[in-house]
Amino acid sequence: MIEEIYTRLSQGRTSDPAKDFSASRMYTLLESPFTLWCEYHAPREAADPEFNRYEQQRAKFMRQLRDGGAQPLPEGTVDVHDRSQEVCFRATLEAMEKGAPGIAGAMLWNLPKNMTGRAALLLRVDEGRSVFGPYHYQIALFKQALELKEHYALQCTFLNEILAEMQGWRSRYSRIYLKNGERQLDHFDWCHRLDAELERWRDIRDGRLEPETDRPPAAALAPWRRYANKVARERKDLVLLPGQNWDMRDLLRRAGLNNTDDIVAAGYPRIIEIAGTAAADIFGNALAYRHNKPVLRNAGLFPPRKGERNLYFDFEGSDSLCSPLTPHTYLIGVWDAEASRYAAFTARGPQEEEKIFREFLAYIGDPAKAVLYHWTESELHTFREISKRYPELAEPLKALLPSCVDLKALVQKSFYIPSPSFSLKAVAPAFGFNWRQKDVNAMDAMVYYWDWLAGDEAAIQKALVYNEDDCVAMLHIENVLRGQEPLPMPVV
Repeated sequence: MIEEIYTRLSQGRTSDPAKDFSASRMYTLLESPFTLWCEYHAPREAADPEFNRYEQQRAKFMRQLRDGGAQPLPEGTVDVHDRSQEVCFRATLEAMEKGAPGIAGAMLWNLPKNMTGRAALLLRVDEGRSVFGPYHYQIALFKQALELKEHYALQCTFLNEILAEMQGWRSRYSRIYLKNGERQLDHFDWCHRLDAELERWRDIRDGRLEPETDRPPAAALAPWRRYANKVARERKDLVLLPGQNWDMRDLLRRAGLNNTDDIVAAGYPRIIEIAGTAAADIFGNALAYRHNKPVLRNAGLFPPRKGERNLYFDFEGSDSLCSPLTPHTYLIGVWDAEASRYAAFTARGPQEEEKIFREFLAYIGDPAKAVLYHWTESELHTFREISKRYPELAEPLKALLPSCVDLKALVQKSFYIPSPSFSLKAVAPAFGFNWRQKDVNAMDAMVYYWDWLAGDEAAIQKALVYNEDDCVAMLHIENVLRGQEPLPMPVV
């Protein structure tokens, strides 16, 4: 029986990424389909691995989770990890035939239908009758999240379809173990959606569909991010317009407007006819791209007020996804404009979080004499959370609020700019600012922080340089906008 199933479902070959869809690709298909298009159709030399320390750490943690660290495995579980795909597939079938209570790292193949994937765990259920006997297997996945996400559900349903062909029994349910407990997944709720997504994948693979890129600076996932960013910018694609969703871009394309130059050429009155109340944002941003200059949105809001001391600050936090530490702020960075220097307050673990906020408050001194610039409301949210954790800091932090200026909100209300979003990582490069470390983002900085806690004294410097650049980027944007005369919007 094993040989018959193996031969039928392997089709005399092994899994081929150029032909077959793997369950691990479900997230990419849903969240970044252009990444999949690149895998099949982009020039191979355009791929750039972009080593990501956080994702490497996360993958290691998820392997540990998959191996049963978060859930006791049934006694007698057969582990088929760390084998070649064909050997693992055969070992999975053999364990199923023997009726193993559990099979960890099971390889599932239905290569005639171009379907493949690994299940974290197969659990024997002593009900029904599979081809192996009076039992069948049910899929169990382990996910480090608090809620059931759609790509988890579709991934699990996909694996269940393969398992049905292998055991001659379609289980209606699977188990997904989340951080806050076990969930039962009903595949009937997801099977039609799965069919539609797999059809979309086949259209991408076979060249019938080229999805639009995501929004730069993350227009695709690694290793295709930089290539996709280049494609979007060279095409002047509509995805570069901040705040516009796919439905609006589709409306513009159906009107014959395929890039930002087309929008400017069509004229503001025509865009109003097509887009209604969204027209000002669409045309203003397209005009900013056309001239590579800011376009005035609202007069009288910019520039921000100034104080005796002008401080540009940014927080870095540690999450609990790949670390046993309680989530906490580990770094507060400040660029002091008057002193022209960077000050940093660094915690060695969550037990020092309160200390660095006290140091931050002491550095500011009298908040009435300072203006505190930040980018987005996340820092103010952190103030609120810190006030709850350390009640003695509640009043001093509250006293800072009148001195705080959200530069992102101010820039967004004042200008249309040649940037695909108003994130700091998008706006600053649009005005000529570049981070010194090409291989460090906020998540990588967090891993360097963990390395520092583990004894690598030099590692924290990477996080400090990254945070300093975040602080200086805000001042750079402000200075550029102060020094430019923005273009006016057309009058209609």
